[in-house]
Amino acid sequence: MTNKEFFIKTLDAEIPVFIKVIEATPGDNLDFKPHEKARTARSLMMQLGSQPVAMSQIITKGTIDTGAWKEPDQSVEEAAAAARKNFDQLKEDLAAIPDEEWENSEAKFAYPGGEWKAKKCEMVWGFLLDGIHHRGQLSTYIRIMGGKVPSIYGGSADERPGA
Repeated sequence: MTNKEFFIKTLDAEIPVFIKVIEATPGDNLDFKPHEKARTARSLMMQLGSQPVAMSQIITKGTIDTGAWKEPDQSVEEAAAAARKNFDQLKEDLAAIPDEEWENSEAKFAYPGGEWKAKKCEMVWGFLLDGIHHRGQLSTYIRIMGGKVPSIYGGSADERPGA
């Protein structure tokens, strides 16, 4: 199995979990944050839905335009729909990139205070793992907000029989 094939297999397993966590976010208090330095639930939810756009930009352009992938404030339903659309586009872009380009082409991401240069495959993997991290962060907000935490990598206290 190539790196790209493994990435696609991993992505296929992770996409439904991203959607479940977004959809489990209680929509009546999206400005919730557990600490003054924490991000809001809305900010995290919207990042999960729009981060695939950054991954597509890495694949197709070799750089990221952060202004182009930040979504306006969205409801839970809008964020879930955007996530589905954006992950579908990412899968199309993955299918189109030749293995040689995936493995060997450079990508660059400039951000306030620095720049990240890496092979496209390394940067896309990094963004997926970052999304998984932020998904976990959002999942810790859900119960505090009065919602039910979905199963991520196995049962949750809210999805077990009798929970």
